[in-house]
Amino acid sequence: MPGRGSDAQPSDQHPVVGGNHRDLPRMASEGSFRLDLLFRINTVVFSLPSLRSRPEDVPALATAVLDKVRARTGKRELSTAPGVTDALCSYAWPGNIRELRNVLERAALLCRYGVIELRHLQLVPPQQGVAEPADAELTLAEVERRHIEAALKRHDGHVGRTAQALGVPRSSLYGRLRSLGLVVASAKGE
Repeated sequence: MPGRGSDAQPSDQHPVVGGNHRDLPRMASEGSFRLDLLFRINTVVFSLPSLRSRPEDVPALATAVLDKVRARTGKRELSTAPGVTDALCSYAWPGNIRELRNVLERAALLCRYGVIELRHLQLVPPQQGVAEPADAELTLAEVERRHIEAALKRHDGHVGRTAQALGVPRSSLYGRLRSLGLVVASAKGE
């Protein structure tokens, strides 16, 4: 009787394709992801670099996205003005393909006469202080340490002004400095 064995696969069952940006084997070894679930889903693994590291793929991906937008919206004439492809290729794409798709869909809706111009892209400029991908693995204590160190540096080690800028009492900042093992070079701000 065909059935419920782990090797049984009904003919109407389709494979599942999923993606993530986490190291599931490492998480399973640390106990933060179920090992049995990893074994079930870890049949074939593809590692795909981020879009920012392969800008040569952006034009083909953009064309595919615009083809889908054309089909869905009924806009037969949908093209890009000069400079748009260069702007798409030089952008960092922190949101990867999802961001590219959203940018192009929005541009297609905003453009007139079926021509996407640079002004329609509305690319988000890089922001100061946004965590880099490597920073995403930092502990909260390390993020706090870096933030306090940067604030102290901006205020020349003056604890009083630093506390005021951080919006905390000076005594609280001294407590955080001690707990994080940070030493203030001088007694500035007493």
